[in-house]
Amino acid sequence: MDLVQQTVTGEAGELPVLQISAEAWSRRLEQARFRTSAHERPQILQECAPLRPQFRQLLRRIKEFASETRFKEPENSALAPYAVATVELSRLLFAELSRIETEGNAIFVPPSLLQTLLDTCTELLDRLQMQFALLDELCASATELHAFVSRLIRGSDAYGEPQRYTMLVRLVRRLLDELPDRYATLPALVPELALAKLTRLFQTPQAARVYLTGITTAAIAGRAAQSIWLRADRLELITAAALLQDCGSLILNPQYSNLDESDVEDNPTSERTRMFQQHPLVGAALLAGLPDASVALARLVAQHHERLNGTGYPRQCTATEMSDLSRLLSASVRFETLRQRYTSAAQLSGAEESGELRAARQLVREAGRREFDPQMTLKLLAPFDPTELGVDGKLAGVMQSALEPSEPTYRPSGIRRDLHGVEPLIPPAAHDRSRVGAPRGIIAGRIGTGTGPSGEWIR
Repeated sequence: MDLVQQTVTGEAGELPVLQISAEAWSRRLEQARFRTSAHERPQILQECAPLRPQFRQLLRRIKEFASETRFKEPENSALAPYAVATVELSRLLFAELSRIETEGNAIFVPPSLLQTLLDTCTELLDRLQMQFALLDELCASATELHAFVSRLIRGSDAYGEPQRYTMLVRLVRRLLDELPDRYATLPALVPELALAKLTRLFQTPQAARVYLTGITTAAIAGRAAQSIWLRADRLELITAAALLQDCGSLILNPQYSNLDESDVEDNPTSERTRMFQQHPLVGAALLAGLPDASVALARLVAQHHERLNGTGYPRQCTATEMSDLSRLLSASVRFETLRQRYTSAAQLSGAEESGELRAARQLVREAGRREFDPQMTLKLLAPFDPTELGVDGKLAGVMQSALEPSEPTYRPSGIRRDLHGVEPLIPPAAHDRSRVGAPRGIIAGRIGTGTGPSGEWIR
């Protein structure tokens, strides 16, 4: 299949399907060979002339890429088959270019097919190098986020100064300025590579999952929020909440914190699941102790796994209890959970359907069941082609009707503005911090004693 003949995603970023099998390319080249006369040979050589400098440049890039030490790191082993495929395809191309230059040879492969092979090698190499670039950016952001969360859990820095929300603002603003564009490019970061890299960096799979999910969700939610709200304080608020959504799981006992959404769906009533489902409240309680943070930040973190129909956790909130920011964040969290579940390294070649597209389709179905706000879902998935999402017929009517909400939506009024100039986005009756979890002092006590209402559920 030619480089430009088929795509597997919608408008969000068309990812051409690459044929990366050297064996398949060998058969294709053999089938395409044709015999030429002596007077046609100069024309063939002229058409192939532009390929030689392009091939030399490709070879230099392959040598530089193969010489990188991180390419040999165990956590990058998933990329090895694609790096090998790049080398094998380049060898095929070299053999064909050499055959053309051989005197007396009258059997050639069409230059257009050789150009396609060259483009395939170049595109595959671009995708591999993009993974490393995304990993570098992710590790830099994760290191900064780790420093903030560590001080948040301790309650102060190494000098005894209390942790403050403003220490996170720099990372939040960089994500809003840079990462949304990076994460809009293809191919997207492969989750298994990112988790392996961050696990090696932070020595724990749970921390790796928390930071990966936080950063990628922040990029997704931030990009969507920019199309809805123009106020910088709201953009920063939802981005910060996405970054810190799972910080509470880092202080849970490992037997509870080492779960993920798949475990929750498979065993919804188990004791481990019920304890794990408290992590939004634990995280919200931690954030409630930040002296300069908006109370809405803790509220958002407490509700990031809630659903409009009351099937979320930990409090089974309904539509009347969730602000627009909470609705967008919960949809963003769900989309990123599905994206990580469906995305694999095999998509570097386009051999599988895009994980982003599969995640988007599932989110659309769940929004159609009113689990998530259809209007926010449409905003979140705006980069995708609606026809690729299956938004048609009855489901299209459901999604479109959401543009005129029939469900009661909370709109705060008459409440004083918080430290960031944003209305607290919570009902007056729920303004008490007990609604987002236990007070900071109680949580601090549990951290120190390692006990909770159901035994040792916090470190």
